[in-house]
Amino acid sequence: LTQGTTFFAYTDGVTEARHPGGELFGAGRLKDMLNENRLSPRLLCQHLYLTIDRFTSGAEPSDDTTAVAFGKRDACKSMSFRIISHPAYISLVREAAGEILGPGADPKIVSEIQVALSEAISNVIRHTYKNDQTREIGIDMNLDTGTFRAIIEDRGQRVDPSKLVGRALEDVKPG
Repeated sequence: LTQGTTFFAYTDGVTEARHPGGELFGAGRLKDMLNENRLSPRLLCQHLYLTIDRFTSGAEPSDDTTAVAFGKRDACKSMSFRIISHPAYISLVREAAGEILGPGADPKIVSEIQVALSEAISNVIRHTYKNDQTREIGIDMNLDTGTFRAIIEDRGQRVDPSKLVGRALEDVKPG
């Protein structure tokens, strides 16, 4: 494989996963998911399994559901992907940040970044989308010259910052 190439293989159980309403996951939905997400091979498979689980509403699969991905890559310094506004996807965001920051990063800093990302995604789900677990959230992360950057994009209603009321720092509690 050439640098940056990912090989992806799957069984028919992926495309034949069935929504409770009868609709199949389908090759088109799989192709769109693969084209819209720049993730490491491991996280690409994790994202697929989460997406199928949400699509089927957690129903037992009627066929084997297997996917494998591998590739030739340098250390991953950026990832861009879309998730559904469901708490199950928070672990995917945390793991992506951990992979980008790499094994040599200070574990305390990695943990703090992961907690901040978890809180930000949770706030989008809870406050912006009012717990509607069907909406999309865009994630773009990169590490460039020692600076980690994460952009979280939602499609919620705009808020007028001049109407926001702050609180004293001592009144702010975790969560």
